[in-house]
Amino acid sequence: MARIDIELPEKFIYSTSVYIRKNDVTEGIHVAFDTMWNLVREAHHNFLVDVGFTLTDINGTGLVFTNGLIVYQSEVSAGDTLLYEIALDNFTEKSCEYFFKISQKDSKKPVAKVRITILFFDYKTKKACAVPKEFIELSKK
Repeated sequence: MARIDIELPEKFIYSTSVYIRKNDVTEGIHVAFDTMWNLVREAHHNFLVDVGFTLTDINGTGLVFTNGLIVYQSEVSAGDTLLYEIALDNFTEKSCEYFFKISQKDSKKPVAKVRITILFFDYKTKKACAVPKEFIELSKK
């Protein structure tokens, strides 16, 4: 099977920490695949709220995750605190990509790299729409 990798951007515009609870770990071993997606979603939510948006209102538009990829680099256990660094890149008229660099907060040991394509969406008309200029500006900070 071919090894897939994610090339991360150099510039990250936001970071947040997420504590790993006992319930996040599968049978006391490590964080499960589905849990890692939920933790990424939590970091994504923290980012939007901290910059003044919500999941369904980014200056009048919402967003949809159209695809995603996680490349794991090391295990995560209960009691760990992870640092999620977020970048925005590869903008098109109606979409862009989120990049997450996930590491152990204290040791800086790499945990995972994540790439998610997001499509901006008007939930009233049920159609894709342009990326809000305010969102594009975030990537330039």
